Amino acid sequence: MRVDKEQTIGKSEYYLSNLAGAATDYTLTVPKHMAAAAAGGEASLVQFLLTWAQGARTHARLHLTPEYAELSEYTRELFGLILALVADDARTVDGKTEISELLREAGLVTLRRSQSLRPRGALKGPQIVILCADSLNSPASALLHDPDGKGQAKLKSAAAYDEVASAMLEATLQQNQQIGAELVRAISGAVYELFRNTEEHGKLDQLGNVVRRSIRGIHARRHELSPESLVRMAEESPPVADYCRSLPTVHVAAAHVQLLEISVFDAGAGYASRFKGKPLAAMSAEDELAAVHECFAKHSTVKSDEGAGLGLCNLISILRRRSGFLRVRTGRYSLYADLSGEKDRAYGEPPELKHWRRHSRLLPETAGSLITFFIPIIG
Repeated sequence: MRVDKEQTIGKSEYYLSNLAGAATDYTLTVPKHMAAAAAGGEASLVQFLLTWAQGARTHARLHLTPEYAELSEYTRELFGLILALVADDARTVDGKTEISELLREAGLVTLRRSQSLRPRGALKGPQIVILCADSLNSPASALLHDPDGKGQAKLKSAAAYDEVASAMLEATLQQNQQIGAELVRAISGAVYELFRNTEEHGKLDQLGNVVRRSIRGIHARRHELSPESLVRMAEESPPVADYCRSLPTVHVAAAHVQLLEISVFDAGAGYASRFKGKPLAAMSAEDELAAVHECFAKHSTVKSDEGAGLGLCNLISILRRRSGFLRVRTGRYSLYADLSGEKDRAYGEPPELKHWRRHSRLLPETAGSLITFFIPIIG
């Protein structure tokens, strides 16, 4: 299977459809670099790569076009870094020269940078990634975790995630853009709620087993969308294009819409399976969809702790205040909510989740969960 140079949500869904029901493992052939990334495209490709690696019956095999000297730069792109961490067998594009060890070593260097207190610069361009590679017994992220005194890592408090949000904004926004305290708090709260979900639920598969290629992470990047790019986006991602057109900045002549895109992903069981405590194969499509919707309801949780179950509810409240946009890809569904028009809804009221595709709503099953949200940046 060959991965294209352009990263889009639609192409990742096409790759997932090729994986579904495959009788043999696919060897991926990937390009030297990605030429473009549509809004949501990089994160969608990551989810496909994790699904590919999780589903490999024997080895996750990979053919690469980069030369030896370029591997360190290759892993400074998000898709290259993920591949370096999950591929079992990596070879040159002709399939003759084995480069698995070199690729993994380059990936581990970038991984360690992404896990430091200053992960900015691990990836190229106005973006940042913070990763946890559970299956590689990699140290936890210094930004996301604290040592507990017993050689283990524990998630930092919600208040400590202001530092995470500041690092993300400094890496993605332009120098002349002001980082206000309100924006820091909004990003901090949203990222904390989402990553805590992966910490508590994203390390196990649908059968309750430890995920054998467990990669969890947070990725953020800035997009500048011109009116022309919005037209192109309308063909690939109509929900995002419609949302961007509704933002105030798009009505200014020749204005660019600036979006901060943040994604949190894991390779675990997915929302419906972990909420219901059973694999997707034991659920009807209707039951799965109902379970995903229920996850966004107030106090919906698999825990008995008092006050638990507010994570996704808090996220929705934050995005409503910031006129945000949400996409959820989990199990067999891709859903979205334009929250810019839901500001008057009461706290705890679930979002209006719509199907990403108007037709063929039931999609190929994907590993884990991916939540991508957009927040407009003004100024």
